[in-house]
Amino acid sequence: MTEKKCAYCAMMIPNEANICPHCRKPQGVSLGVKFFLGVLFIIVVAYTLNIISKENKARSVGSMRGASVAIPSREMPSDEQIYREFERCMNNAMAHAKAGRTLDARDASVICMSSLDKFGKEQWKKAVDLYFSTH
Repeated sequence: MTEKKCAYCAMMIPNEANICPHCRKPQGVSLGVKFFLGVLFIIVVAYTLNIISKENKARSVGSMRGASVAIPSREMPSDEQIYREFERCMNNAMAHAKAGRTLDARDASVICMSSLDKFGKEQWKKAVDLYFSTH
């Protein structure tokens, strides 16, 4: 039979012992491991909540845009399609601003701009430049 050292009183006890026969302390996972697992759990929960939050925000952006332009999933959309999607989103933001909901309008315009990131920098710049040159 092999022995191990009790984590609390440092006496030698059998490997199979769940409780130290000397100090009566439970043997098991050390405090450091428990702390590490606790921190890891918090990180995983925070990451999961962040993903859920981003998905909900994306859904609200979709509803903010109104009828979105149908874009095939495998093909890159044309500059015109990207511009129209951005224009719908910005028009919605302007409607918020005219209704006196400036914070909503500001948030909506930021969301509109960030929604173009998925198309790449060149197409994003073309759509924004075209929108602001015509409005």
